[in-house]
Amino acid sequence: MKVKGEFCFSVAQQLVWDALQDPDIVASVIPSIGKIETIGENAFYSKLDVKIGPLRGEFTNQASLTDKEEPNSFKMLVTSNGPIGEIKSVVTITLSPTPTGTNLFYVGEALLKRKMTKVGQRIVERTVAKIVNKALTRLDTKLAAT
Repeated sequence: MKVKGEFCFSVAQQLVWDALQDPDIVASVIPSIGKIETIGENAFYSKLDVKIGPLRGEFTNQASLTDKEEPNSFKMLVTSNGPIGEIKSVVTITLSPTPTGTNLFYVGEALLKRKMTKVGQRIVERTVAKIVNKALTRLDTKLAAT
């Protein structure tokens, strides 16, 4: 499954970069996520309660940030496991300045396993896009207020 999207922040690129590298800030903007725990250098653990189509479950997530080129880009490797399946994804996030803020682009692939494959790729894509857009909107609001 391909994942891609973009978002325009109203704040400077360095502020967006710094926020995306801070697990406490990231946890504060993602819907239905608990605390993000640091488990190593650029490695994190979290739990996320999510509903995908008719299925609902709590996912445990392990993520790592690699290939960092501050403040322009990084890769995020995520493995999520839950009672409704497993998702393994690799996403490249790119930031670029604009006259009024920062554009964020993300592109990657996700591999679905177990019940997740039965839900349907489009439902999973819509759910992921909704969560990402909500988190980025919350992050922009939070950063603009500082």
